[in-house]
Amino acid sequence: MAKSCAICGKTRMAGGNRRHNTTSNISRKGAWGHRATRTTRSWQLNLRKALVATNKGVSKEWVCMKCYKKASAK
Repeated sequence: MAKSCAICGKTRMAGGNRRHNTTSNISRKGAWGHRATRTTRSWQLNLRKALVATNKGVSKEWVCMKCYKKASAK
């Protein structure tokens, strides 16, 4: 199973990588609008092991930094 945040359930994100901006070329049916390569890429999470309170007690879980900062601010 892939790593994810134990609190919010956030996982890695996938998106498209474009070689150059083709918005104006595609609308005019330009040649570069069709030649621009599109590859997939992923954004990994910024995870950290932290102590998380669960029903069974306290355990070490993977937590994203957004949740970690919220929990440490309290």
